Amino acid sequence: MSGLPKPYYEDGSVTIYHGDCREVLPSLTGGVDMVLTDPPYGVGYVTARRSRTHALVAPIAGDESLDLLAEVGPDLDRLLDTDRHAYTFASSMKVGETTKALPWPVKNVLVWDKGEAGSVGDLEAGYGVNWEAVLYSQKGRRVFNGPRPRAILRFPWSGTRDPVHPTVKPVPLLASLIERSTNPSELILDPFMGSGTTLRAAKDLGRKAIGIELEERYCQIAAERCSQEVLDLGAAA
Repeated sequence: MSGLPKPYYEDGSVTIYHGDCREVLPSLTGGVDMVLTDPPYGVGYVTARRSRTHALVAPIAGDESLDLLAEVGPDLDRLLDTDRHAYTFASSMKVGETTKALPWPVKNVLVWDKGEAGSVGDLEAGYGVNWEAVLYSQKGRRVFNGPRPRAILRFPWSGTRDPVHPTVKPVPLLASLIERSTNPSELILDPFMGSGTTLRAAKDLGRKAIGIELEERYCQIAAERCSQEVLDLGAAA
């Protein structure tokens, strides 16, 4: 991987790069077995569940549009091996636009059902949006590990469980995708790493992972999470 910046963190299983993925991805040389990422949604998200002075009440870099995702698409396609899977989280309001920004066709739109947790917005004349989309793509064809999964993924969650990042996802949700689409020791790439949930889930399942994140505070959190002992996901809440 010539020309790569020095890793922010590396432990033989997980590698974290602090930087702009548009600059880091061209230096990677391929061999990726899965792309799993939660990119900017193109909605200009700012959490409304915190006090105005809380550290998480700040815009997410690049979230004002889907241009960044479209820009890195060719590199993601180059890096992902043939007959592999990719999963991209998307806003329920931007499924079509996110699909167009991806370099691969979307085979299924999965629904992450967050359970009965409430949501912000119009509390009297609007539905509570308790789901997000996960766009499942294939590059070539690869069969799943285990039985055919269903498209609704129920992992209860709410914004009150986001102590480290405004749009953090639950580890068991990402682990379920990793388990059915990769084998032990295979390599997972997350170019929009955030606080490192993809990397944590990959490490717990005996996979390798590369994460890239623009904001250093999230790199630090991810490094701390990944330096902990491997967790037993069977017992995870």
